[in-house]
Amino acid sequence: MNTVLQAVQIQRLEESSLERIITLLEQCDMYTSSVTFESSSYWIAQLDGLDVGCVGLEQGFQASLLRSVAVLPRFRSSGIARTLTLFALEQARNRGDQAVYLFTSDMGPFWTRFGFIEVPLETLVQALPDVPQVQSALNQRWLEESRAWLKSLELQEV
Repeated sequence: MNTVLQAVQIQRLEESSLERIITLLEQCDMYTSSVTFESSSYWIAQLDGLDVGCVGLEQGFQASLLRSVAVLPRFRSSGIARTLTLFALEQARNRGDQAVYLFTSDMGPFWTRFGFIEVPLETLVQALPDVPQVQSALNQRWLEESRAWLKSLELQEV
């Protein structure tokens, strides 16, 4: 494990910390208008007290939407995004989700490394119709610009 990953700490954020997520996403040139704690959880990765990455899960019934996986440019390719993704997938599994979905327009190859497969957009919308990012996509009409991905969460034997 590299020394950066050994020093990274992941912390769950409370609603009062919303500005930290938005600031980090803006520094990564990412979409922020539907970032909310409504039916959502967010975590931040810190390195020596600096917010360097984040991830969110918008929760539905037995499924979640993985969103806002972001790492500051100077910390990319260090494994932080991978660590955040695996952490979020474990959180979804622990809450009993059977599937995790995500939207992306250009990062498909990254997500296949985690077992995500591309699915029709309608599949995601039907599975998670009420989560904030799906509502944003429908209301702001950016859905057709995205692609949907799914990871089935298999039950792990104890």
